[in-house]
Amino acid sequence: MKKILITTLIVVFLAAATPASATVTDNGDETLTDDVTGLMWTKSDQSQEEVKVTACAYCEGLEVADYTDWRAPTIEELQTIIDYRYDSPAIDGSIFDTITTTDSEYWYSSTPQLNTSLAWGINTSSGIIDSTYSFYQKQYIRCVRGDMVKTTFVDNGDQTVTSNDGLVWSKHTSTSTNWDEANDYCSNLVIDDMSDWFLPTIEELRTLVAYDQVNPAVDESLKSLPDFEAPTGEAFYWTATEQSGNSENNAWQINFYNGYTAPAVKTLADRWVRCAHEAPPENFCDCPVCQECEVCPVCEPEIVTVKSPCSCGDCDLTGLTTYNELKAKRSELSKAIKELKKCHSAATRAMYKAHKAEREALMAKKKAEYLAKLKAKKNKNK
Repeated sequence: MKKILITTLIVVFLAAATPASATVTDNGDETLTDDVTGLMWTKSDQSQEEVKVTACAYCEGLEVADYTDWRAPTIEELQTIIDYRYDSPAIDGSIFDTITTTDSEYWYSSTPQLNTSLAWGINTSSGIIDSTYSFYQKQYIRCVRGDMVKTTFVDNGDQTVTSNDGLVWSKHTSTSTNWDEANDYCSNLVIDDMSDWFLPTIEELRTLVAYDQVNPAVDESLKSLPDFEAPTGEAFYWTATEQSGNSENNAWQINFYNGYTAPAVKTLADRWVRCAHEAPPENFCDCPVCQECEVCPVCEPEIVTVKSPCSCGDCDLTGLTTYNELKAKRSELSKAIKELKKCHSAATRAMYKAHKAEREALMAKKKAEYLAKLKAKKNKNK
């Protein structure tokens, strides 16, 4: 079990910054499954541009790989398949089919909080996220099914916050700095003897954005935390991600006024910085009975049982020579394929449940480690 937890920890730490191509599984049936978010995507997008209501209706009426619960993605979901290592398009074309390589905008189901008459959209050519699209503008859409794990946060009782994707965030920020200074600021930051802070990637920083909020576009749970700095007004934050094709000059930024995301010249000196740190992989968990436990027992993740037996046909075609014999065999194999798809779906659901349970157990350990560290520090100061 310890090996499983360590493996899960590595996955959680890398999930937010891992390119889509490294985490997406091709299901072989025109669908792709993101092994981190748990979402299933259509491999191909809609073949023509449509206004938003028509594009969303297209997804709702879609049937691919025997699934009929397709829908338009939210802004948080669609940006997870943007791969900032690429440009024109900013999507890994080796796994996702793309309509065009330049100037392609895609619909979200989300509506910006600031102006309900406009909708969010993303330019897959560059990766820019903006909320200035008219509902009557024609754009492409890629359909999705499933539920993405929501990012949650735990106040560590000091100047840091831990998120359930395995990162610790500084409650405080720095401003009026260019990109190089932002990297230096984080690398030199020390909070409660914790060093090795770093400037977050665009994939990591965007987990703090709440697109249903504005000024600032930050989750309500973060706004309510003591000492958490959530500046109002135009507040562009640097990320560690450099712009593909122009990495020498530009890096990506996120405006926490509304969530607008675009590259900027690295020499701009009026940008904000929020630093991140990998959560320590200590074997601690939250004690449900005594909160003052010196050492906590290892939290075991939930054991998920797959209950979907399937039968497989024999693929040997030896001795089958006539048309009717081969036709009958194909029919037999088609039935077997349907059964295998059921098994595959059941195993996939079970895998995500197990992953979620392991992650929750891991985060409980991290929380207890901070509580133990805080207690030790208090005892030391007595």
